[in-house]
Amino acid sequence: MKKIILVRHAKAEDSVTTTDKERSLVMKGKKQAQFVAEKIKKSVKPDLIITSSAFRALETAIIFATEMDYPHNKILLDEKLYYNYDKYYLIELINNYKNIDTVFIFGHNMTISEIALDLAVGYNKSMQKSEAVGIKFNISDWNDVLKTNGELFINQLPQ
Repeated sequence: MKKIILVRHAKAEDSVTTTDKERSLVMKGKKQAQFVAEKIKKSVKPDLIITSSAFRALETAIIFATEMDYPHNKILLDEKLYYNYDKYYLIELINNYKNIDTVFIFGHNMTISEIALDLAVGYNKSMQKSEAVGIKFNISDWNDVLKTNGELFINQLPQ
């Protein structure tokens, strides 16, 4: 069984005084990310966390990692997750890590929502900030993700 948990970054400050990539989470966003992480840690733990290189996505990933006892120094930054990517790139990226079963991906809209729509049967909306969508696949090799339908097993919205 392979699992992908897609997380849209939490609410961030407006980019008035910083660049888009440097935007930090606002307090409400931090609280919402904490709430979602607390809720889903009962049903899933990461073997790997990969995040966009944007600071707001990294901050969200760190909140989840802290809640799930995942070492911060093992969070992987991927520059392409800040830009536009697709499910093929995502699976290729994950496939580099053969011995993992559960991967958390932290990213941005619209792409993260499009990935959820493409991979999870029954998921049919745009992801909210801090929302987590968990998709499980009845496979043993990441190469087979695109050959099967993913089953939605987590859809945790922020409070």
